[in-house]
Amino acid sequence: MTSRTPDWKGGANVLSAVHKISTTPSRNPNYIKGKVNEGDRYDDENATCLDTSMSCPTSPATKLEQKAKRQMMRVKSDNNLDNGIEGDRFFVFRKGLAPIARFGHRAQQTNVLFHCIQPSSTCIKRSRRYIVKEPERMLDAPTNVVAVTLGNKIFQWNAATGAVDELKDFENLEANPTVAKWSKEGQYIAIGFSDGTLKLIDSISKNVLRTIRTEGMRLACACWTGKGELSCGSRNGKIYHHDVRMPKSLISVFSSHSSEVCGLKWSPDENFLTSGGSDCLVHVWEKTQLSNFNAPPLYRFDDHIAAVKAIEYVPQIGLGPSNLVATGGGTRDHTIRFWDLNDGSPYFTLDTQSQITGILFNKLHSEMITGHGAPKAGVRVWHHEPNKIKKFEPTAELNNGQGGRALSLCQSPCGEYVMTASQVQVKLIPFS
Repeated sequence: MTSRTPDWKGGANVLSAVHKISTTPSRNPNYIKGKVNEGDRYDDENATCLDTSMSCPTSPATKLEQKAKRQMMRVKSDNNLDNGIEGDRFFVFRKGLAPIARFGHRAQQTNVLFHCIQPSSTCIKRSRRYIVKEPERMLDAPTNVVAVTLGNKIFQWNAATGAVDELKDFENLEANPTVAKWSKEGQYIAIGFSDGTLKLIDSISKNVLRTIRTEGMRLACACWTGKGELSCGSRNGKIYHHDVRMPKSLISVFSSHSSEVCGLKWSPDENFLTSGGSDCLVHVWEKTQLSNFNAPPLYRFDDHIAAVKAIEYVPQIGLGPSNLVATGGGTRDHTIRFWDLNDGSPYFTLDTQSQITGILFNKLHSEMITGHGAPKAGVRVWHHEPNKIKKFEPTAELNNGQGGRALSLCQSPCGEYVMTASQVQVKLIPFS
């Protein structure tokens, strides 16, 4: 393109004119018509980059930098692929989706670019099962409910509502109930009979779930573990251990006592089982011995001179070391002895001047509650004062009056009530 069209006088001069006008005429005011001028301002764009002198709409410098970077990346990528180690895997995708490398491709043998493995666990979308967070129905097991055996009938009394309900009637049985013990969760109750029969009752449905028979001797005491293991003391001096969850429930039998087992108690942590008998002996076993028949006791205490019925473990009330157990003797003994189960040594002795039929502890007020028979029948409250030579001092005495001696004691789970049973009546004593 030119800024001026020359006047052509003939066809012969066309080629000559084209040859002479080899450059675009200049816009210089000194331009002479008919003379070929030297150069003009339209130089090679790539060589001079004259666009930069204007508003730089295309940013040629940036294009050059990007072009140089692309060349460097290609060179580096070629080097990395050529220097790959046998077995290297790049761009790993799920199985079955990788294309086959063309024949002669440098990655055909090693499949560097197209190697496939099983899908990664992070790539799999796991389905989540919906779980209902709110229960559809709640069935509460009874709490603060006392079970009482009167004749051949079992009653339960609710301390919260005061309601009395007949749990079961065994009038058609010749044997009489001799012991009743709640399970840890409070739904099941074990009833022992004078003929050695053991019945397990559901307190909600009031049905007898199963019946376990022993050697035909009276069952005098029982205790549960939190896992459904039930231990029963018999008149023949044996302790029967049952796992009521199993079809064949008998686990083992201990035969260390020579006469009736009067008291039986598991420690709160269920590491120790303490028994007392009419042979004036106290035996202690470990939980690990439960599965062994006729396992010898870990400790044997023979300091009592009368039958041992009352057994209770001492809570943390500042009395002394952990794993203390208190045992109470009968009429000729009338002492409460404390034993340290850490080493099997006696800790101290408290003389009550009466037969001991039961021992309880009130952890909130650092008190000990004891049931007594002759000569001073009733219930006594002892207060523990730390850092004193005399460990317990009597603070109250509740006379049973016409009720006679306290045959047994039991405490509510909340610790607010203590119930005493005598031959003719049952009393509820608040200790809140």
